[in-house]
Amino acid sequence: PCFPTVTSLQDLASGAALAATIHCYCPQLLRLEEVCLKDPMSVADSLYNLQLVQDFCASRLPRGCPLSLEDLLYVPPP
Repeated sequence: PCFPTVTSLQDLASGAALAATIHCYCPQLLRLEEVCLKDPMSVADSLYNLQLVQDFCASRLPRGCPLSLEDLLYVPPP
């Protein structure tokens, strides 16, 4: 698979890099086959990945994810 390169905060908007990083450290909790790595990525694909990230955070982190899907999806350009 081709993993997205992260050079700015806006590169996290698709959720692919975040989900792939979670998979790298916790492959038993988030399978790579579940992550959408299309290029180009549609808004629906991005929301799907970001929901995977939020679900992981909600189930594994004491306080969950402090950011909403919209916060992550609509990161303003630098």
